[in-house]
Amino acid sequence: MVNKEGVPTLRQGDPRGAQALDLAPAQNGSVELPLLRPAITPIADHDMRQVKAVPHGVLRVSAL
Repeated sequence: MVNKEGVPTLRQGDPRGAQALDLAPAQNGSVELPLLRPAITPIADHDMRQVKAVPHGVLRVSAL
């Protein structure tokens, strides 16, 4: 589910999908991520200029 200012903009199962959340400065948003299997996934922030060079973090899921 994708929320913008507490209002759902995209619900689970919606076929549109989402790659970005367009937020203005100081605007609130959140994304719920369903974890289906163990994985290691790089995480980037809003500065997409560096996304290929250096991941800003790593999400590690070892068991569900």
